[in-house]
Amino acid sequence: MEIGHWTFVINPPRKMLNSAQRQAVETIAGPIRILAGAGTGKTHTLIARIGYLIELHKIDPSKILALTFTNKAARELNERLNKLKFPGVQTMTLHALAARLLRQFWRSDFVIIGKTEQEALLAPLLTGHEADKMETILSDIELIDFETPKSGLSNLRLDVIVKAYKKALVQHNSLDFSGLLTTLLDIWQENPDILEKSQAHFHYIMVDEYQDVNGPQIQIAQKLAEGHKNLCVVGDPDQTIYSWRGSDIKSMADFPLTNHGCTLITLTENYRNPPNILKGAENLIAHNADRLPKTLQSMALKQGEISLWKNSDEATQFETMAHLLQYYLGSHSLMHEADNLDTGHERVFLKLSDIAILYRTQAEGKRIAVELTKRGYPYQLSAPEVFWERKEIVDFLLNLEKLRFLRVYPENMTFSKWLADRIDHFIESNNWSEHQVKQLNSLLNYAVIYNSLPIQDALFEFLDEARTEQEIDNLIEADRINLLTLHAAKGLEFPIVMIVGLEDDNIPLKKSIKDPEMLAEERRLLYVGMTRATKDLHLFFCDQKFTEIKTPSRFLDEIGYTNMIFGKLPDAKVQSIRRKQITKSQMQLF
Repeated sequence: MEIGHWTFVINPPRKMLNSAQRQAVETIAGPIRILAGAGTGKTHTLIARIGYLIELHKIDPSKILALTFTNKAARELNERLNKLKFPGVQTMTLHALAARLLRQFWRSDFVIIGKTEQEALLAPLLTGHEADKMETILSDIELIDFETPKSGLSNLRLDVIVKAYKKALVQHNSLDFSGLLTTLLDIWQENPDILEKSQAHFHYIMVDEYQDVNGPQIQIAQKLAEGHKNLCVVGDPDQTIYSWRGSDIKSMADFPLTNHGCTLITLTENYRNPPNILKGAENLIAHNADRLPKTLQSMALKQGEISLWKNSDEATQFETMAHLLQYYLGSHSLMHEADNLDTGHERVFLKLSDIAILYRTQAEGKRIAVELTKRGYPYQLSAPEVFWERKEIVDFLLNLEKLRFLRVYPENMTFSKWLADRIDHFIESNNWSEHQVKQLNSLLNYAVIYNSLPIQDALFEFLDEARTEQEIDNLIEADRINLLTLHAAKGLEFPIVMIVGLEDDNIPLKKSIKDPEMLAEERRLLYVGMTRATKDLHLFFCDQKFTEIKTPSRFLDEIGYTNMIFGKLPDAKVQSIRRKQITKSQMQLF
């Protein structure tokens, strides 16, 4: 390791750092704000910074805290650090951190509950018409401490419900997702000695995706760093897409105001997106006012295009999608690949997992899933309810909660083997379907992460992580086409990205069009989706959906039609679609 020009040499060798990344790595004292544009290597920079602290400054890894927005991001960061021989760094989400500190300094036996259990506690507290607003009321409860309620209930009535709900949580010795954060802050406020003990754990704190943190999360990070001020936040306001969860677009801009002497660093060299795709995305986001200034420059050598596909209706859109899938993947019979070879034009086909289809609403994703099923394409659908809220999973986790405080656990057995035994016993004592059994056994994919821990410690970590999972955390490594909401795609990248639904009541949503702040967030959401593409980006809109005439999204004008090429199906494909449409019309006559 050379300190003068600083080349970070570790086995295995690490990629070189650009000048802004190097500044972010070498600046270790005091508050730091790293404004990191899409694809600018922020994770690479964070890992190098952690390595710099450990190797050069001999900082104890356990004193370094890296906070991420999702459990998936925390796992991936931890895996990369372990590969580089940096074990022991504390990597977790803010919710997982809150759970750990509460168990250590408050009570170790509380239960973290998910949506299903929340609804069970809330249901008896609601009147008939209120029960129809269950989901909205739950959302209000989660945001009650830092956002104006939007359920339509009066403040007085909502206050009565919240007090009764919190009382029910206490009676059941439970905390919900947002309660982890607010309870930790309350404990610190009431017990300064517990705050001091919590602060003593960590000497260097880094918060990734800082633009998406909410009020209580900001307070937790600030309080932990009160003494040493070594708080480094990384984020991109242009990717703020969680205002409905309490995140504030101003969090990155406000950081220097509340952290005096803050070092400001901006990463602008984009290594992910081809120039044409980045230019279109930057044109789009430039329409948002009051942005922190930054202009990204594509460093990617590969070429790629933004293709715009105009479809008469959703059925035609599915046909277009199928054509593109065949182009990138080959046909199931491999006849398409044979045709290419016969003409002397060899093409390397992609893996299923190289393709992501993004959409604004879960309903769109389900319709696409039906079409992929018809055509025999395996896929994975990102949606909270598909896994962690399934009855068999919820019941099994509740069953596991009772085993947290066993006095004796088997020795010389890994956690995943122990959990497999528990799953077998649970299956034997219940009448689960074959699919439910498969879902239960899939928990073992998560369990192996904790095999290095004693079983009781692993059980605590496993249960707390299961209760703090988010939509993106449902995705696993699998060779399947990825069906994702635009929100769930954040932090990911794929060679091929298809974004559907670019109509002016879907992207942006109709309710957002007349609200400048909501419209700006819809623009940021599309920007996130566009910057996931590392090779080709395909945008789709329909002239008609469900007999309703549609208008192309206003965002297409902002991207700039000169930055796009218009997709065109082969004549044979167009004729095939027309024949199908004629046949369908004829069948409707009978």
